[in-house]
Amino acid sequence: MNTQPNSSTPKQTNSSASQSQEIDLMALLGALIDRKYFIIALTALFMFVGVVYAVLSQPVYQATAMLQVESSGSSVPGLDDMGGMFESTSAAVTEIELLKSRSIIGEAVDALNLDITVEPKLFPYIGNRAFRTFTPLQENDLAEPSFGASSYAWGGESINVFRFDVPRNAINQTYTLIAQANNSVALLNGDDEQILAGKVGEELTNGKFSLTIRSLNARPGTEFLLSRKDRLNTILDLQTAIGASEKGKDSGIIDLSLQSTKPNYAETVLNKVAAIYVRRNVERSSAEAQKSLEFLEVQLPEIKKQLEHAEQRFNDYQIKRQTINITLETQGILEQVVLLETKLQELELKRLEVGRKFKKDHPTYQGIIEQIAAVNKQKQQFIGEVGGLPETQQELLRLKRDVEVSNQIYTLLLGKAQELDIVRAGTVGNVRIIDYAEVNTSKPVKPKKALIVVMATMLGGMLSVAIVLVQKAMHKGIEDPAEIEALGIPVYASVPHSDHQEKLTGFATRARKGKIPKAKTILAL
Repeated sequence: MNTQPNSSTPKQTNSSASQSQEIDLMALLGALIDRKYFIIALTALFMFVGVVYAVLSQPVYQATAMLQVESSGSSVPGLDDMGGMFESTSAAVTEIELLKSRSIIGEAVDALNLDITVEPKLFPYIGNRAFRTFTPLQENDLAEPSFGASSYAWGGESINVFRFDVPRNAINQTYTLIAQANNSVALLNGDDEQILAGKVGEELTNGKFSLTIRSLNARPGTEFLLSRKDRLNTILDLQTAIGASEKGKDSGIIDLSLQSTKPNYAETVLNKVAAIYVRRNVERSSAEAQKSLEFLEVQLPEIKKQLEHAEQRFNDYQIKRQTINITLETQGILEQVVLLETKLQELELKRLEVGRKFKKDHPTYQGIIEQIAAVNKQKQQFIGEVGGLPETQQELLRLKRDVEVSNQIYTLLLGKAQELDIVRAGTVGNVRIIDYAEVNTSKPVKPKKALIVVMATMLGGMLSVAIVLVQKAMHKGIEDPAEIEALGIPVYASVPHSDHQEKLTGFATRARKGKIPKAKTILAL
């Protein structure tokens, strides 16, 4: 009986829901249109802030350099083709880790005094742009201070701090350095107490603080902010700041990069790190020759003293005994002994060299030991033959042997040292600099000014729309007479919504604007 009316109920409900949804969308659009001036104003404000930030923000530049790592190390014949069967780590990956090691970065920090930071004190907000956009007309030219703020740097100010030593508890603290007349400076702590004072170029110290300034270009009264940073943290920060990556797989080409607000700083640091790395690579390749050379440099003066002492004793004995020459038989024995002594010295040098590569139980090391023992046995046999000679000839032979052996050993070591020096000097590492660091100052990498303005504008537009929609959601108005009755206010009548009313209202509005003739009477019920 009631199935037909019930079946029409869902259709009516869906129709009213869709109508309600359409009305809600139109209401939201109407709310946005009503608040269009607020949306435009807030969006324009954000765009203006974005433009100001993009103009005043300090540009960041990037220095880039390129290194080449050549393959080193000999391969085993017949196994070259098998190398491709196994995965291996690129040599550049290892070199990148060595390049960014604390040892190399730390040497660069010490050489360039990167743990000492000194910056001119700039006027808030606009001082940075005024300082970096100043163009000096001549050397050491300075910008005139604005607003009478002569304690700030406005352009052209520079300082070079060579040394700044502080107590351990004063590390990472900021001090004020004030330029004074007659090329003098004064150092103040955070409480404006003077710590040091003196001339530029002199070492200023009070027992705890030490300061040496190489050069200064600033007006009297200009302030600089000086700080001594922790060395380890400086190294770690620089390790993070320097970018190093291999250009292509197994290419052996390493790209280096460093970003900074100071182009000269980025170039200097990157070139210094690359130079130290290449030098360390060469030293690593010539380390063996260097160690042998250091050993010979210690031994040569001692051998020379022994040679001079042996010659002096031989000459004194000849004068004392009035003996000029030794017999032919003794001369033959002497030559053999000297030859064996020289061979012993060569074997001893070889033993020291092999001892740095292998353990004492290694077959190569043991083979040299056996050779030394055999030569010593032969030498003892020749020395035993001297026992049948006269005492004068024996002593003369011994002294002459000392002279000849010392001379041969000295000549041998001197030649070996020269040979090692040539090898060390001619050693070339497997790393070389292809491109030195350079900065394109016309194209800073940061900030992206156009992107900043676009993002600020979009943020302002979205924020203004969100504010309007939130306000609309929180203040919907009165939609049900029951809400008024709940406040204790009587409701006498309610006028339902009429589409015909909207048509009449729109007609009347157009008539008032003169687009159509005005109607004499408009009835809206």
